[in-house]
This record gives sequence, C-alpha cells and structure tokens, in this order.
Amino acid sequence: MKPPTGILIESPKITVSANTQFSLNYNAILSKSIDTSLVFKSNVVDSLQRSFDVVRRKGNYKGLSVAIGIPDVGFWSYAGGESGTKIPLSVSTKFHALSVGKIFTSALLLKLIEDGSLSMNMTIDRWFPDFPRANEITIYHLLTHTSGIQTYEALKEFSNNKFNAYLPTDLVKMASVYPIANQPNTYQSYTNTGYVMLGIIIEKTTGITLEQAFHQYFIKPLNLANTVYCGKGNTSMIDVKGYHNNTISNQNQWPLAFAAGPFIATPTDLILLYNYVLSGKFISQTSITIMLSEMNLWKLNPNVYYGKGIYLIKDLPSGNYLGHSGGYDCFRTCVFYNIEKNIFVSLMSNTDDFEIEPAMFYFTEKIIKLLR
Repeated sequence: MKPPTGILIESPKITVSANTQFSLNYNAILSKSIDTSLVFKSNVVDSLQRSFDVVRRKGNYKGLSVAIGIPDVGFWSYAGGESGTKIPLSVSTKFHALSVGKIFTSALLLKLIEDGSLSMNMTIDRWFPDFPRANEITIYHLLTHTSGIQTYEALKEFSNNKFNAYLPTDLVKMASVYPIANQPNTYQSYTNTGYVMLGIIIEKTTGITLEQAFHQYFIKPLNLANTVYCGKGNTSMIDVKGYHNNTISNQNQWPLAFAAGPFIATPTDLILLYNYVLSGKFISQTSITIMLSEMNLWKLNPNVYYGKGIYLIKDLPSGNYLGHSGGYDCFRTCVFYNIEKNIFVSLMSNTDDFEIEPAMFYFTEKIIKLLR
C-alpha cells in the first residue's frame, strides 16, 4: 500500500520584491575571534548565574544551557535543570543544534563558490535532473528558500515514519512529487528540502561525505571537543531527552536532518563555530556580505529578514541580531550575534513550552547593562 500523500502544513509564502528585501554589509560587523578562556569579572558572572534561574523559571525550561561571548572582553557558560536522563545537565551536554546548522551549510557553500568549485547561479538540473523546474532553480534559490520546493517535514509521506528512516535522496524524491507552480524567486517559503539538496551538492562537489566535509572544514580546524556531525551513528551522543507540558518525552530517536541541521553541539561550540564564520577566518568578507545581501522578509514580520542560511532581527531597542534558531518536538536552540555590542549568545533547551529567542534577548540585554 502506498503511503498517503499530501501537504500537512503550508509554509508561509511571502512575495519577493525590492520592497521586501534588506542587505547588510560586512562593514557593520565588528567581530574578532572569541577566547573562551577569557572569563567575565566575578560580579558579572554572579549576576548572570542569578539571572539564569529567573529565565529558566519564567520560560519553564526544564533544562537550559547558555553561553555568552564578547571578543576581547569575556566568556561565560552555564547549564542547569533536568536532562531527562541519568546524566546531569552541564555545559558539556550535547544537544541537536537543529536548524542553527544552516548557517554552516550556507558558509560551506559560499566557501566552495569562493574557491571556484560552484557558482550561485548554477541550476540544479546537473544534480537533480528529474526534479520539477530543475533547469530554473539555482543554488541561490536553495540558499534563500526561494525555490518553491516543498519542505519535507510538512508532507504526509514523511510524517508516517520521521525518525531515522530516510536517506537524503528519499527526502528529495518525496518533495519532487509536488509541482512548483510559481517561477523560482517569486516568493520566499522556508524549506528544509532545499538544504538537504545543498548537502547533496556539497558531497558531489567535494567528493567526500557531508560528515567528512563538516569535520574537515569546521570541527577539526577549531578542535571542537563537543561537536559531532548529526549522522545516524552519532545520535546516541545527544545527552538529553525532551519535555512537553512538564512531561518527559519517550522520544529516543532523532530525525536525520542532513545539511538542514548537521550538528550535535553545545552552546559554547556553536559560538566558536559562528564566530569562525563571522570573523572572516573561514570565508572572506566579500562572501559574508553575499551571505547577508538580498535578505527577504520572513514570516510577515517587518523586522525579520532571511538571507542565505542566516537571518536578521532588526531595530530592537538593544540592537540588531544576526543568527539562526532551531526547533523540533520538545527542543529549542539558537545562536545570535548582537551587531552593535559585538555579543554572541547561544542557548539550547529540552523544552518547547516557550520560544528560545526571548531568553536570548534577555541575556543579551542583561550583559549590556552589566558592562556599562
């Protein structure tokens, strides 16, 4: 019997035009390298740790792990609450970083473009010849979520068996059944399928697996002790179980999101990874500007614009925030950079009762006040 087909949830579709775009130049970013051994002064640390308990209680986060870093100023990390396992929650506890990893998929694509191995306007028919409108969809469209391709997790075919059941090619094939009615780049609609396709393109271009590529380009150069690629053999390294409505989830498997969510990590390592990209040490300043150019209005929020694997929350009282969040059943993650104050903040929680961004804003505003 064939599995039922159909779209469970339609992602918001936002028309793309010059009036719905925003570009950010690298010159607005001041980031230098992060040094995790340079800690904040004791009074700052004490205040942050007291604030941690307030945030965890107000957000009903059963478990919460946080890291804050400011180049040349200091670093702080802390974790507390319930892990849902026999292993206590600590700053070394690894979570699935979920869609935060899109930042690094995008950065690696831009690295390959920078090296001349790919170009932004390459159409995907050379890798996916049978996909609808493959001769019109480009790498640019996949990076910016403007391809029109259905996101796989919204499909009935995926929802029947969503844990560890599909190869990346299965997910692409699943989405290929659905025609693309509009010409690419006419609207923005978030699609994990597009980032899975980018992972396949990375593998075909480099001649190595995505796991090998992320290890070679990110994990090894930074000597990250608490980051691994999220492959089927590594999901056992996730040290937490999730909570929903104060009840622990029986979920003991994870969807393998491939290039749409490639890392298992800690908040500290996510900051190191993100700082590596924004500091210009991994890709050039020109490539970072490309990453942040022609950012499209996202989710009908006039202050949020999505670029290439990264988004901007602009014009808040505490400044402009650049980064990505991730969410899945019982879990929330994020890493953001406050441009004006040069602050990196990352949080990971095993609770989905409350969004993670408000806690991120709180900690950023707190450290700004403490360092005045």
